[in-house]
Amino acid sequence: MTVLAVPVVLSELGWTAQGIVDTIMVGHLGPAAIGAVALGNAVYFVPALFGMGLLLGLDTLIAQAYGRHDHDECHRWLAQGVYLACIVTPPLMLLLFLASFAFERFGISPEVAAPAAGYLRILTWGTLPLVLYGATRRYLQGVGQVRVVSVTIVAANLLNWFGNWVFIYGKWGMPALGVNGSAFSTLVTRVFIALALLGFAWRYERQRGHPLFHYWAGPSLEKLRELVRLGVPAGGQILLEVGAWNLTTFSAGWLTPVALATHQIIFNYVSLTYMVPLGISAAAAVSVGHAVGAGDGARARRAGWLALGLGTSFMLLPQLSFLWRHGRS
Repeated sequence: MTVLAVPVVLSELGWTAQGIVDTIMVGHLGPAAIGAVALGNAVYFVPALFGMGLLLGLDTLIAQAYGRHDHDECHRWLAQGVYLACIVTPPLMLLLFLASFAFERFGISPEVAAPAAGYLRILTWGTLPLVLYGATRRYLQGVGQVRVVSVTIVAANLLNWFGNWVFIYGKWGMPALGVNGSAFSTLVTRVFIALALLGFAWRYERQRGHPLFHYWAGPSLEKLRELVRLGVPAGGQILLEVGAWNLTTFSAGWLTPVALATHQIIFNYVSLTYMVPLGISAAAAVSVGHAVGAGDGARARRAGWLALGLGTSFMLLPQLSFLWRHGRS
């Protein structure tokens, strides 16, 4: 479980690090810029993560097919994930575009609302690459290829850091775009991640003698329904959980830019710790799926309990650390 979980956890930490990089890089522009990035991400990720949550069923379905050594079925589920990503993206983008006009209407100060709206509109164009990344990543995890995901996330963070430096501050002949530059960097990074993971999936299947696109399946209404049946509860749980978190960020936007920026910095710490049990849960879904596909119920139960133990044990550590720091302050 640990061998499988560590690369997945690193991927989740790397994913969160992108937001931390954005916060650090716009920090030199002042509290209003940090607040704008915080609000833009808070509004963006509620519907976007719901779209990605709809694809969480791929962990189970692909892992079970892989456990049965049914590689063609793995391909078919990836194809359905890509189709579902293309279906849900247009309404998500429309919702996000409309939401970008609502900041001032909800009482956010103009010095934060204006850059947050521009930031959100640019991020919206990266929704399809983001959801495709989710589908391809689920596929690679399901077939046990977790290390390439970690490598890609590390490379994406380096690219995002460089892109922030170029676009925010106007390096290498580019105009200084400020907060919008951070959004452009994130957009480029998400396109890179989606293409890189799809390339890794293609290379892996080609090496195994099961060319990915040679076995590419057409849309299946039955499989799409099954994927939605599994994904809606997961996506709904993420919607409620992330929505509650991000509502606090939006509420902080009613305060001063300094208060909002402070909230965002603390929120980054909390998000970072949360990624570890989230990564363990993804590894558990794959491990249990492999065991169920192989018909080994005892191994499936053992994997589930191990994941619960690992996740709970880890979260006790940052909890004690935060309480200790709070006591010292």
